[in-house]
Amino acid sequence: MSTNTLQSSQSSQSSMISGLMNSCGYDLLLFIAVDLLMVGGFSFSGNDPFRGPRYWHPRYNSTRTRGRWALARTYGEWLKEARTAKGWTQQRLANAAFMSRSHIAAIENGTRHPNEEDAKRLDHALGTGNVLETFRPGQQEDIYWFDKSRALEQQATRIHVFELSCVPGMLQTEEYATAVINSGYPHRSEDECHKAVVARLERAKLLEDPATPEFWALLDEAVIRRPIGGRTVMAAQLEHVVRLAESGRIRVNVVPFGTSHPLLDGLAKLMWFEDQPPVAYTEGLRIGKMHYSLAEVEEIRSAYDLVLGEAEPLRDSLAMLMTAAKGFRQHG
Repeated sequence: MSTNTLQSSQSSQSSMISGLMNSCGYDLLLFIAVDLLMVGGFSFSGNDPFRGPRYWHPRYNSTRTRGRWALARTYGEWLKEARTAKGWTQQRLANAAFMSRSHIAAIENGTRHPNEEDAKRLDHALGTGNVLETFRPGQQEDIYWFDKSRALEQQATRIHVFELSCVPGMLQTEEYATAVINSGYPHRSEDECHKAVVARLERAKLLEDPATPEFWALLDEAVIRRPIGGRTVMAAQLEHVVRLAESGRIRVNVVPFGTSHPLLDGLAKLMWFEDQPPVAYTEGLRIGKMHYSLAEVEEIRSAYDLVLGEAEPLRDSLAMLMTAAKGFRQHG
């Protein structure tokens, strides 16, 4: 790339980022920009405003993450930037994507959301991988922060999780996972439930590695007392956790009833990586959030450590699990 072209590209890049910052704020811009640039295989050709120095964060290296544009207008402005970077008119893009010019104009000014097929055709026409499909607005109900957490689990060298209500997903048996997923509301179809269970069991395969990631489960006592799926299913689930702990693959500690602690709001998960900053994930009812700020991660880690200090030791915790499992078996 020539010096003039590089300077022009950097100028376009700066202009675009400045505009996005004005329209959606710094935090949302950072979320969008990092996710967008880290999607695998994403690149333009020609006068690409993203060529030259990349805004690359090691936390996302080699990770395909899912996210969303919070504002249709921002999505439209990015589409316009991608189109003009190729030197195309709205009509040329419409022809290439088998859409109308007015439809392209409506998406660019934020008055229309593209459907999934529209976004795929736009990606194909512009050569943007699956960026426009991935960040398509209007699909908030279908995309959760949990998808990011699940992707980062694949890279983590150490995972510490606190659960308030059920056994952590990576430790769930098929029968228990099915019961948990079927208990959700609104109810899913049988096919959707099956896919969700399969996905959850796939996560558990991480523990087939004998050492990585290190996994530490901190469980509120309510987790081992609630017979999700029935007493027989619950007994098998607790026995499964005990076997994993006794093999040395995981550590488990139970926080007994009567303990007030700072993690009563819901799930908390901390993840560490070999060459990346740690992250945290917290979740409540229909709300999940990734925490990348080191200050927030440290705050959640401190809360986790405080609760761990109130928990039963490993040996006593396993005894509690086995006693609970035997009770479920006897009264199953």
